[in-house]
Amino acid sequence: MRIVIVTNGDPLAWLSSHKLFQDNENWEVVGVVYIRIPFSARIHLLRSAIANRSVYYAAFMQLEIVSSYFFIKQQASGKLSKKSIQQAADSCGIPSLTTDDINCTATLNYIATLKPDLIASIRPGQIFKRPAIDALPEIWNIHCSRLPWHAGIGGVLQALSAGDEQLGVTVHIIESEQIDSGPIVCQQLTPNHQNHSVLASTIRLYLKAADVITNALQKRRKGKQELLDNVGGSHNSWPGTKPLRSLHARGRVMFRLKEVFGYFNSM
Repeated sequence: MRIVIVTNGDPLAWLSSHKLFQDNENWEVVGVVYIRIPFSARIHLLRSAIANRSVYYAAFMQLEIVSSYFFIKQQASGKLSKKSIQQAADSCGIPSLTTDDINCTATLNYIATLKPDLIASIRPGQIFKRPAIDALPEIWNIHCSRLPWHAGIGGVLQALSAGDEQLGVTVHIIESEQIDSGPIVCQQLTPNHQNHSVLASTIRLYLKAADVITNALQKRRKGKQELLDNVGGSHNSWPGTKPLRSLHARGRVMFRLKEVFGYFNSM
């Protein structure tokens, strides 16, 4: 099975995709498309966060990246022998393309030359539009929540603030432009550890995502893939302050200082 990864290439994306690059007879990563988010789009996101009283969460999203970078650095001599998707791809001689737009004709034509059987969407930072969905082979997307619950932005925060007993990682098929919709290919649940911050829970889920997507690929290869409905549930845009207040009311925190530098009690 030939796989093309579409990603922003950040450390969190590497946590959830590193097992795709391991030697395997069942699939092969044949290309990586890096999505570079334009400065204008970043400004638009910041303005949207301000308008929705979610500047704290926009800052947290950057903190996730910094923390995961330090966490990977600590793990470099262990199970994460490489430090990034780019390092893994370059060491394997896998071709890549950097683009500002996953939906542009040039990007889609490049992907077509790689003749993929599957697209792995791993933190792409952009929405696949209808023409791209129609032009590409099946697209799998990773979302760190128990879909259909907590789709959209801040799924881990929403789950912890709601007091969910379980967190989840979901791989689903992108069939439309609606975020985190489409049939569920594979889902794995994990306990909501009461002593874990939002940051620790997020890092743990992205690590678990590496197993979830490889398990889904194994099932597909064996013809045992069973799709689950992804309807109902809840969908979130910027979280606002209500989930943060609920989180604190439950005695939970967004992060602990040592976690910023990649030090976690358990994973």
